[in-house]
Amino acid sequence: MSKYQIYIKKSLIVFLGMVFLGLGINLIIYANIGVDPFTTGAMGVFKLINKYGDYTFGNAQIVINVVFLTIAFFLNKRKIGYGTLISAVVIGFSVDLWKIALVASFPAEINFISSLLILILGCIVIGTGIAIYISPDFGLGAGEILPMIASEKTGWKFKYLKIAGDLIFFLIGVSLGAAYGVGTIISLVLIGPIAHQLLPYVKRIFNEEDHND
Repeated sequence: MSKYQIYIKKSLIVFLGMVFLGLGINLIIYANIGVDPFTTGAMGVFKLINKYGDYTFGNAQIVINVVFLTIAFFLNKRKIGYGTLISAVVIGFSVDLWKIALVASFPAEINFISSLLILILGCIVIGTGIAIYISPDFGLGAGEILPMIASEKTGWKFKYLKIAGDLIFFLIGVSLGAAYGVGTIISLVLIGPIAHQLLPYVKRIFNEEDHND
């Protein structure tokens, strides 16, 4: 494959990861028993920026990306790639578009068991999305770039640092007025380990495809 073709392929992989991530976030929000810690933080930011205008939740995601990536630039700018810039923009649109699709197709009210199953499905989808867009090594997303930098500097496992980072952002969200529930604890425990476990398999799939090309 030419360099141009590789860039296109990696961009599409990152884009696919963002599609999964946007769907997973909306599934967890729809479950309505507490969103994942990172989304709790995003909801806090969403509440904050809406004091100054009429913004969507996707807009809040973009604001968060800009702040996180600015911090990452000063810590290790080599981790910021084209995929990082793609994810910074696409995630906001993905979240907003999936919200429109789910509101139109899902019932307004569901029971607790259904909520719990949808929440777990959302965690799996988010973990898969994270593994997908990290896999091409095309630049990390906002939610993963700081834990990954910390992992490389300290030698600690990414999955634990991801949980710690999400917990800190969760506390920020709560301090800004975001709601939380039992789903927050479940997703805190599930998302990081799911992404950690899937990452080597996803990388292997795309590397095998490269070899076949």
